[in-house]
Amino acid sequence: MLGYVGLAGIIASFFVVSGDNAFPVPFGLLPVVATALVIASGIGGVSKAMVPITNPVTTYIGRLSFSLYLWHFPAIILLASLLGTGTLEYYGAAIGATLVLAIASFHLVEDPIRRSSWLDRRRPAAGRLVRS
Repeated sequence: MLGYVGLAGIIASFFVVSGDNAFPVPFGLLPVVATALVIASGIGGVSKAMVPITNPVTTYIGRLSFSLYLWHFPAIILLASLLGTGTLEYYGAAIGATLVLAIASFHLVEDPIRRSSWLDRRRPAAGRLVRS
Protein backbone atom coordinates (compact mmCIF):
# COMPACT_ATOMS: atom_id res chain seq x y z
CA MET A 1 0.00 0.00 0.00
CA LEU A 2 2.82 2.41 0.87
CA GLY A 3 4.38 1.82 -2.51
CA TYR A 4 1.23 2.75 -4.42
CA VAL A 5 0.72 5.90 -2.33
CA GLY A 6 4.34 6.84 -3.01
CA LEU A 7 4.00 6.07 -6.71
CA ALA A 8 0.87 8.25 -6.88
CA GLY A 9 2.78 11.03 -5.11
CA ILE A 10 5.66 10.82 -7.57
CA ILE A 11 3.25 10.99 -10.51
CA ALA A 12 1.36 13.89 -8.88
CA SER A 13 4.61 15.79 -8.40
CA PHE A 14 5.02 15.98 -12.19
CA PHE A 15 1.84 18.06 -12.28
CA VAL A 16 2.15 19.96 -8.99
CA VAL A 17 5.82 21.00 -8.94
CA SER A 18 6.84 23.60 -11.51
CA GLY A 19 9.33 26.41 -11.87
CA ASP A 20 6.75 28.84 -10.51
CA ASN A 21 6.34 27.00 -7.20
CA ALA A 22 8.41 27.57 -4.10
CA PHE A 23 11.10 24.93 -4.34
CA PRO A 24 12.43 23.02 -2.41
CA VAL A 25 9.98 23.87 0.37
CA PRO A 26 7.06 23.21 0.46
CA PHE A 27 6.54 21.77 -3.04
CA GLY A 28 9.77 19.80 -3.03
CA LEU A 29 8.48 17.78 -0.09
CA LEU A 30 5.96 15.90 -2.25
CA PRO A 31 8.47 14.03 -4.45
CA VAL A 32 10.83 13.48 -1.51
CA VAL A 33 8.17 11.99 0.79
CA ALA A 34 6.65 10.00 -2.08
CA THR A 35 10.05 8.52 -2.96
CA ALA A 36 10.65 7.66 0.70
CA LEU A 37 7.31 5.79 0.74
CA VAL A 38 8.27 3.79 -2.35
CA ILE A 39 11.62 2.90 -0.78
CA ALA A 40 9.98 1.98 2.53
CA SER A 41 7.54 -0.30 0.73
CA GLY A 42 10.48 -2.40 -0.47
CA ILE A 43 11.88 -3.04 3.00
CA GLY A 44 11.58 -6.70 3.86
CA GLY A 45 11.67 -8.07 0.32
CA VAL A 46 10.10 -7.60 -3.06
CA SER A 47 6.32 -7.62 -3.14
CA LYS A 48 4.53 -9.13 -6.12
CA ALA A 49 1.86 -6.48 -5.60
CA MET A 50 4.32 -3.74 -6.65
CA VAL A 51 4.59 -4.80 -10.31
CA PRO A 52 4.84 -1.16 -11.53
CA ILE A 53 8.21 -0.76 -9.81
CA THR A 54 9.49 -4.35 -9.72
CA ASN A 55 9.03 -5.43 -13.35
CA PRO A 56 12.12 -6.03 -15.53
CA VAL A 57 11.82 -2.70 -17.39
CA THR A 58 11.75 -0.52 -14.29
CA THR A 59 14.43 -2.67 -12.66
CA TYR A 60 16.68 -2.10 -15.70
CA ILE A 61 15.99 1.65 -15.58
CA GLY A 62 16.92 1.54 -11.90
CA ARG A 63 20.21 -0.15 -12.78
CA LEU A 64 20.82 2.65 -15.31
CA SER A 65 19.93 5.41 -12.84
CA PHE A 66 23.48 6.64 -12.24
CA SER A 67 24.24 6.68 -15.97
CA LEU A 68 20.97 8.51 -16.63
CA TYR A 69 21.88 11.05 -13.96
CA LEU A 70 25.38 11.38 -15.38
CA TRP A 71 24.32 12.00 -19.00
CA HIS A 72 21.04 13.92 -18.77
CA PHE A 73 22.53 17.36 -18.21
CA PRO A 74 25.16 17.26 -21.00
CA ALA A 75 22.50 15.98 -23.42
CA ILE A 76 20.05 18.72 -22.41
CA ILE A 77 22.63 21.51 -22.73
CA LEU A 78 24.06 20.30 -26.05
CA LEU A 79 20.65 19.76 -27.63
CA ALA A 80 19.36 23.11 -26.36
CA SER A 81 22.18 24.84 -28.23
CA LEU A 82 21.50 22.80 -31.38
CA LEU A 83 17.69 22.64 -31.45
CA GLY A 84 16.47 25.34 -29.10
CA THR A 85 14.13 24.42 -26.27
CA GLY A 86 10.43 23.89 -25.78
CA THR A 87 9.68 21.80 -28.87
CA LEU A 88 8.59 18.19 -29.02
CA GLU A 89 11.67 17.40 -31.11
CA TYR A 90 13.93 18.84 -28.42
CA TYR A 91 12.34 16.80 -25.63
CA GLY A 92 12.33 13.62 -27.70
CA ALA A 93 15.96 14.11 -28.71
CA ALA A 94 16.99 14.89 -25.12
CA ILE A 95 15.30 11.76 -23.77
CA GLY A 96 16.64 9.63 -26.62
CA ALA A 97 20.20 10.93 -26.37
CA THR A 98 20.20 10.51 -22.60
CA LEU A 99 18.99 6.92 -22.90
CA VAL A 100 21.49 6.01 -25.63
CA LEU A 101 24.42 7.56 -23.75
CA ALA A 102 23.36 6.00 -20.45
CA ILE A 103 22.93 2.52 -21.92
CA ALA A 104 26.25 2.75 -23.77
CA SER A 105 28.22 3.96 -20.76
CA PHE A 106 26.57 1.41 -18.47
CA HIS A 107 27.36 -1.57 -20.69
CA LEU A 108 30.69 -0.40 -22.14
CA VAL A 109 32.25 1.29 -19.10
CA GLU A 110 30.47 0.69 -15.78
CA ASP A 111 29.63 -3.00 -16.10
CA PRO A 112 33.07 -4.07 -17.41
CA ILE A 113 34.78 -2.18 -14.58
CA ARG A 114 32.37 -3.56 -11.98
CA ARG A 115 32.94 -7.12 -13.23
CA SER A 116 36.70 -6.80 -13.71
CA SER A 117 39.03 -9.08 -11.78
CA TRP A 118 41.02 -6.20 -10.32
CA LEU A 119 38.00 -5.26 -8.22
CA ASP A 120 37.68 -8.77 -6.81
CA ARG A 121 38.10 -8.39 -3.05
CA ARG A 122 38.82 -12.07 -2.53
CA ARG A 123 42.22 -11.83 -4.19
CA PRO A 124 45.11 -10.74 -1.99
CA ALA A 125 46.52 -7.30 -2.59
CA ALA A 126 49.98 -7.05 -4.19
CA GLY A 127 51.42 -5.72 -0.95
CA ARG A 128 50.37 -8.82 0.94
CA LEU A 129 52.15 -11.04 -1.59
CA VAL A 130 55.41 -9.16 -1.16
CA ARG A 131 55.22 -9.43 2.63
CA SER A 132 54.89 -13.22 2.74
